[in-house]
Amino acid sequence: MASGERALVTPAILRWARRESRHKIPEVARHMDKQEEIIESWENGTAQPTINQAKKLAKFYKQMFATFFLDEDDTPTETVVNFTDYRTISGDDDPELSPKAWSCIREALKQRQIALELAQEIERPIRKFSFKDSSRTLLVANSIRASLGIETPKNFKTERDAFNYFRGKFEEHDILVFQMKGVEVSELRGVSIFFDEFPIILVNSDDAWNGRIFTMFHELAHLIKHNNSLSTLYGNNEVDCNRIAGETLLPPNTFDVADNWDWTVTSKATIKAYMARYGVSEETFWRRLLILDKIDESFYQTKRAEIHAEFERIKAIPKKKKDGSPTPNVLFVSQYGNIFPKIVLQSYLSNKITLADTTQYFRMQPKFISAMKEVLFK
Repeated sequence: MASGERALVTPAILRWARRESRHKIPEVARHMDKQEEIIESWENGTAQPTINQAKKLAKFYKQMFATFFLDEDDTPTETVVNFTDYRTISGDDDPELSPKAWSCIREALKQRQIALELAQEIERPIRKFSFKDSSRTLLVANSIRASLGIETPKNFKTERDAFNYFRGKFEEHDILVFQMKGVEVSELRGVSIFFDEFPIILVNSDDAWNGRIFTMFHELAHLIKHNNSLSTLYGNNEVDCNRIAGETLLPPNTFDVADNWDWTVTSKATIKAYMARYGVSEETFWRRLLILDKIDESFYQTKRAEIHAEFERIKAIPKKKKDGSPTPNVLFVSQYGNIFPKIVLQSYLSNKITLADTTQYFRMQPKFISAMKEVLFK
């Protein structure tokens, strides 16, 4: 088949694929190095792309090439998530996400659907979401700690260990915790999508580990309110969810020391000790002290400014390439957690799906499948 041959794609499917990926025609035109009118002509059926151009479009839209040849009557339904809580740096309430951010959300929804279907096949029970809301944030925070069985303070060796500890607690309640890759933290720090079974939390893999921990608990607070939420780094709203997250991670008795203790002269070593034992960021530490009236607003804002200045400084430093890289199975579990890959692997081991299905779900070569057992069941 000649690469210059025209692809008899279905125009309605092309329109759906572009909208589903949240790309606009000018973006597609730039990517394809074509005029906007050419892209429009492909979508209205007055012209067809070449086979190579259609393949390039499929990759850009993150769709299978064969999808473009479906009948118009088989056009899939567009993915819609009604986010009731959304905030941006500027305070806008219009959730117009970048294509990359939306791709992460679509992928999470897809993984959840696969997990649901395979769990039914292997007769794996799914724990219903049962956390209860209250108008009193401390009651909610105490309930979360009790339900999850959180045992802090702990001596976490690394911030990553703390993240994995809390993520594991969420997964025991069948809450899917995925990590977004390639999304700017300034655009999106976390996502929550409520379902009675396998609710979804997304955290940003470019955020600090302790930042991801706080986001997990912030998004859990949204799930408890049965909300779908998009959260960014600098938002000032959603005070209840921030407070629930803070009180869960740092209960009031955390700071039970002498009444006349001056927290404004706290040493860096002491702050780092709190961060390590409770899995929190420095900003969360100071915010909790402010809420508990142990420091004043002016001091807190000074510390907050220092923390964000340091964040921007570190962000500007080019990342050094690490020697070697984790294997695909380790990277997959890091991104998608334990629930989804365990269900897929158990489905394969019980002959409910084929090896080809398994490699497609894991997006890795068959040689890594056996190693996946060691990662998941170590």
